[in-house]
Amino acid sequence: MKTKLHPDAQEKNADRVEYWNRWAKRYSDPFESVHRAKNPDQIPVIVEDIRRKLALNSEDEMLDLGCGSAQLAQALLPHVKSVEAVDASHEMLHIAKQHTQGIRLHQAKCTAVPFPDHHFDKVLCYGVLPYCGESPEKVFREIRRVARPGGRVLVGDLPDRRYKHLFFYEIAKRGFSLLLQPWKLPEKFRMADDMKIDIAWFDMGQLSALAEKMGWNTQILKQPENQQYGWKSYTHRFDLILY
Repeated sequence: MKTKLHPDAQEKNADRVEYWNRWAKRYSDPFESVHRAKNPDQIPVIVEDIRRKLALNSEDEMLDLGCGSAQLAQALLPHVKSVEAVDASHEMLHIAKQHTQGIRLHQAKCTAVPFPDHHFDKVLCYGVLPYCGESPEKVFREIRRVARPGGRVLVGDLPDRRYKHLFFYEIAKRGFSLLLQPWKLPEKFRMADDMKIDIAWFDMGQLSALAEKMGWNTQILKQPENQQYGWKSYTHRFDLILY
């Protein structure tokens, strides 16, 4: 199951690393890079939800794949033995270095990470798959390579296209204010044409089936309730557990 993009979108999205390098420079708060955390009060909710779904413990060696500013990695560090955090954007990692302690940071794509086989007990890939431009197969294959047998993986914050209507219904109820009146957004969230990328929506059933073909057991779980731009964004986004 490969993410299909229109040819124009493929050209626009050719260099996503550079996109994230530019986008990182807009952050005044490193937590802004945690996509679901539009409200700072939501961070502890997200962290606890991830901790519970990954069943983290003090002996776990964890990989945060596509860590961004590594704020989730930092918040989860007290619950595990160690965290290695990987991102393709050097600007994101620059932010991470300024705002984290005890996290080992690495620049690499999510399909080619610098670790040996079967190295991690737990793997977190949160808010990455819809934006990285890589096929789910390639990302899953690399995760499977570095995850230990019996390990647990959370591929999180995945928009399910089967529930796309809920997303647009919520926008419609608010008069399309974000789509038709973008000038009402804060300046740092207004995007010029070169600051836009195509976001992949998935069929969670198909994504789960793909992982099962690769040898995993899977579980599709709801996200915690979260207010984003005034509506509950969890209605169309889910987490995929691999074990």
